Amino acid sequence: MFSEVKPRHLPAFHLIAAVLLLTSGRGDSTGQEQEPVVTTTLYHHDPEHLWNRVHAALFIRLGPDGRAYGEDRLEPLLWNESIHLLKGKSAARAVSVLEQFARERGETLADDPVKRAMLQRDLWLVFQWLARDRDALMQDPARKRLGVALAGAIRRLALTSEQIARLPDNYASAVAARGFSERFDPEEPEQSYLPPDLFNPDGPWVCVGPTDGPTAPVHLDEGGGNRFTNSVFLVFLKLPDGRAATLDFLKRLAEFAGPLYLANADANTKQLFPNLPNPALPPWPKGTEVALVRQALLIDSNGRIVPSPLTEKLQLRVMGRDPPAMTAQAVEELGQAMAEGYADRAQAFVEFQLRRTALFAGRTGGLRDVSGERDFKTGFNAYSWDEFQLDHAPDRSTTSFLQRSQLFRNQRATCIGCHPYPGVYIFNSFHGDFPFTVGRELRDGRDGDYVPRSFPLAATSRAKVAQAAVAWKESRPGWQALKELLSKE
Repeated sequence: MFSEVKPRHLPAFHLIAAVLLLTSGRGDSTGQEQEPVVTTTLYHHDPEHLWNRVHAALFIRLGPDGRAYGEDRLEPLLWNESIHLLKGKSAARAVSVLEQFARERGETLADDPVKRAMLQRDLWLVFQWLARDRDALMQDPARKRLGVALAGAIRRLALTSEQIARLPDNYASAVAARGFSERFDPEEPEQSYLPPDLFNPDGPWVCVGPTDGPTAPVHLDEGGGNRFTNSVFLVFLKLPDGRAATLDFLKRLAEFAGPLYLANADANTKQLFPNLPNPALPPWPKGTEVALVRQALLIDSNGRIVPSPLTEKLQLRVMGRDPPAMTAQAVEELGQAMAEGYADRAQAFVEFQLRRTALFAGRTGGLRDVSGERDFKTGFNAYSWDEFQLDHAPDRSTTSFLQRSQLFRNQRATCIGCHPYPGVYIFNSFHGDFPFTVGRELRDGRDGDYVPRSFPLAATSRAKVAQAAVAWKESRPGWQALKELLSKE
């Protein structure tokens, strides 16, 4: 496919630091050019180790710029319109190495439970993407062959539920490493801030969840395009005056019986914004913090979905000022600023993601501050086209692959898209799908007051959130398809 591929020094979070190019456009016996094959030393120092080859076949992709991407990403580089792994050499390579994994009992080649957990997690993510169309998975021979091969490896890598429970708490390891600031400093809003007391059940952070379903349902919405939902999502809230103040805020929010929006009485702006957020909503003050934590679900040796202590991602928002009155002018200014791609100084954004290299080496629990880094957008709120398929992606060119990519964005820039407004107005756990319907809610032209859908929230526990997430996952078509294949092994 490419006549020359050379490793280049690029950020380790999305590119391969230790990629070996086994072929470089050499011709085969038929005189045809071969696709370069890449591998890694992620799981073992030998690049030919079977686990390395499985991971490379499923996670590493070559861009049209000749560079290798994806080795240590949280999610595979797959989108709804991807044909990668479904056709051609990438499909043949993936199936071949997974079938070799079954023949040679690949699970016996490494006994580290953390590595087993991570490889199973990654295979399940690929299966989840593959099962986005359950009928096609079961009826198309190529899809089914890959699905069967993935299911076999997932089953072989399974740990017992007791082993999963004993996996290290990598968030606690990151805190213990003391490599990040323990307190947010408003004078340095882009610092690597990791709250050490986030999971303390009696501490200032309160775990929040709906009373009638899973937490963060928008993130779990497979129908909305997120194919990588094999996780528990935890929401935490912390007001600056401590736990009691946070619990009181949640109580007042739950008891609020008024409309979330009011008719705009200002004749000058009414046509543009017929409705405005209700200023009577309980406010949260400057210094309020919100955290969204994503933790891995795994499949145990009995074929059951089990929560794990492995933290995959942490996203933090800190309010840098008291929320302004949400007048028509304020809403318009914030919307314009968001459209221009600004980084809102009213909120600080911090994001940590799990990296296998650091996790396996025992560094900072594997968590890396990626807030200012750039990456492709996959999974939640991603586009449908495949950035590596130039004929499928709009307005792409081989020579400026990254520069022209709409998805290769700064992590902080992606946060502002769903959280443009300060305070409870954009506390999505309460407002439901507010960020995606704000245009309709403020501009729908209805007269009078009304109450759009919102979620009933309450303080809860991590165990209850995990239980709801497992129950939700067990009801999904993708899990039903995988469960059927697992039972045939």
